[in-house]
Parts: sequence; C-alpha cells; structure tokens
Amino acid sequence: YIGWLATLVFGLIPTQAGDNKWGPMPVGVRF
Repeated sequence: YIGWLATLVFGLIPTQAGDNKWGPMPVGVRF
C-alpha cells in the first residue's frame, strides 16, 4: 500500500521531494 503510493507520488511530483520537512518523503505523502 505505502510502497506503490509512494512510488506514484514520487513519479507525479518529484520536485516536491526537496520542499517538505519530512525528509525524502514528498509533501503528497503526508499522513
């Protein structure tokens, strides 16, 4: 679940990976 979701988000908004405060996790994966 988390695996494919993370992959999907990383593929959609890879530029967001460096704009969040949750490490390498994109902003879209905020639970």
